[in-house]
Amino acid sequence: MMIKCRCFSVLFLLLITISGLSQTDSLPTLEWADSYGPSSYFEIWDGTLDSDDNLISVGFFGGTMDLEQGAGVYPLTAEGSGNAFIQKTDSAGDFVWAKGIIDSCTIISPLTVATNSDRSILLGGYYYGCDSVDVDPDPINSFYLEADSATGRMFLIKLDENGVFNWGLEHKGASCKSAIFDKSGNIYLVGIFEGELDRNPDPNVQDLITSNGRDFFIEKLDSSGNQIWIKVIQGPGLTDANCITLNNKGEVVVAGHIEQSVNFNPGGAAMIAIPDAIFNGYVFTLDTSGNSKDVFLIQGTSRSRIVDLEIDEHNNLYMVGWYKGTDIDFDPGPAVWPLVANASGGYFVMKTDETGFPDWVRPYDHPLNSIDFRAVNLSLDEKNTTYVSGWLANNEVYLEPNNPNGPVLHNNGSLAMFQAAHDSSGTVVWAKDYQGNSVAVSRKIIAKGNNLYTFGAFTNSIELGTTGPFTLNEPGGNCFLMKQKLPNTCSLQDTILEFVACDSLVAPNGLTYYTDAGYTDSLLTTEGQCDSLVHYEIHIDSPPITAITLDTVINQLSVPQGAESYQWINCDADTLIPGATSNVFSVQVPGNYAVIITNGECADTSACVASLGIGLAENNTIETISIYPNPTDGKIYLEAEPKEIGSIKVLDYSGRLLQNWPERTNILDLSDLPQGTYILMVDQKGTVSPVSLIKTD
Repeated sequence: MMIKCRCFSVLFLLLITISGLSQTDSLPTLEWADSYGPSSYFEIWDGTLDSDDNLISVGFFGGTMDLEQGAGVYPLTAEGSGNAFIQKTDSAGDFVWAKGIIDSCTIISPLTVATNSDRSILLGGYYYGCDSVDVDPDPINSFYLEADSATGRMFLIKLDENGVFNWGLEHKGASCKSAIFDKSGNIYLVGIFEGELDRNPDPNVQDLITSNGRDFFIEKLDSSGNQIWIKVIQGPGLTDANCITLNNKGEVVVAGHIEQSVNFNPGGAAMIAIPDAIFNGYVFTLDTSGNSKDVFLIQGTSRSRIVDLEIDEHNNLYMVGWYKGTDIDFDPGPAVWPLVANASGGYFVMKTDETGFPDWVRPYDHPLNSIDFRAVNLSLDEKNTTYVSGWLANNEVYLEPNNPNGPVLHNNGSLAMFQAAHDSSGTVVWAKDYQGNSVAVSRKIIAKGNNLYTFGAFTNSIELGTTGPFTLNEPGGNCFLMKQKLPNTCSLQDTILEFVACDSLVAPNGLTYYTDAGYTDSLLTTEGQCDSLVHYEIHIDSPPITAITLDTVINQLSVPQGAESYQWINCDADTLIPGATSNVFSVQVPGNYAVIITNGECADTSACVASLGIGLAENNTIETISIYPNPTDGKIYLEAEPKEIGSIKVLDYSGRLLQNWPERTNILDLSDLPQGTYILMVDQKGTVSPVSLIKTD
């Protein structure tokens, strides 16, 4: 067991904040913004990014709409009152392609869009007012889903990255509110239904269930659209769901609001949630197989809704929603987390653990009678900064109503768009309103890397500049896309790194150090980071001295003191000797021995040294001892000349004492010993003689 080591370790990292940025300096800067449209009847409902940072936006429109921004033209004309569009723009803001789901239905409206790692696109929503609908956006090809003029139906279609149709399915009586992919390409969606729901998307199979008003369902499909499972949640009143996501365990998390008592575990042990108000927001978790796991509510007699939800790497929940009134308890447990002073309604942003226990809550004071389910939304970046965007209806909106110096946003038209950023502790880092001459709204915000992407709509004009004016002017209703560069909101840091090494160290500056030293280096700004100073403190441990001294008079081995630890080794058996952990070792059994010595980051093993054992000084004359039979299967007999026999000890080859006869005897019974080789230490009036003995079965 020979061990040699030359290594180093970083003992600690100390970060010291030097300076920060003001809220004005923290505003994002505009990279580009552009619009497409116009249309007299339209709505953009959702947007997403693919793996190449292309922007995919979806919505519905009436009449004719130009879906190419800039000077180019890509017109689509709806056949019904409102048809669906899907548009792709690259990360530089240039048009890539646009498609439409064009049919004579009264309405074909996509509500959600998602992209997979292969850049395929999932589009979900609802349609009604027709006998069938062609959901293949290719004007030459067709793929029809069933319909009837009196019943709304959910549609879900999958396209490749070029917008080419893959497959489509429908659910009678339903509408798809939100859908996502997992890492394997499976699909999870949440939908609502009123009246009859056909739970099986197979057109050849019917599995009907009737709602009590409005109910919701969660469904898992494979990448080809085959149903894996579906879970239906029903209550006596409005039982709604707005968003769906997955945590890091692969569990499904859904959020929305309920009006009356709801059992979230139908068919199993009751999992009842009872709102205190006309309706309260909830978060519902299912395991990977679709079984109900947990649900919690926002409490209080004032109304609340949760409209968007994201989850960080520790499964903490980040939520944005709406409340109206002052009796709100954001803690679902027995404790109370009330509103702050001066807050009476509006949006709220909160962070909880996966059980719903709040870490922080930030209510805005922005009283609203009602909102749509995309009035406000959020996005989480890698630093767990929460970005919130939506629309404002009031002239003044207080983001920190209990802080007289807190940020205040304004609305100068019918509706104004806003953005706000909360750091990992919930503090508002920056906030900005964006005015139009009538309506300006955001439907989706996405933080990725050092960029912020916004999907929204405006009427006639919208001002999108932050460091200077930038106005989009287009008559009528228009969709817009915007890319912003996020600011360096981090603080300058002074970092101390301590390295400890054995013998020598090659430091990050490329130099080799053989003694204690220190130096300072600077790290230049990279995207999304700040300059910082790094102080390197280097400590070099000396290798231990491993030369063993043998005292042949008392048969003792020793090495110099001063190391951190010692461990003696039996070289013949290649084993550690229990308890032999000092710099001195007294030899009990003849053999070869070594020691492992540790000094800081240095560890080394000595050469093996031979020793005869206690009482066997090299100048002693070993007395004659006869043992028979040897080998033996049990009893042995001893004869000695010229001195008579005293005590006898039986040891194994690791030096462990197995048997001891303190009184004089010439006959030993070793029947209990297992087969092996042993050492008899025979005391003849002060002279200890080792004798080897073989035991057989």
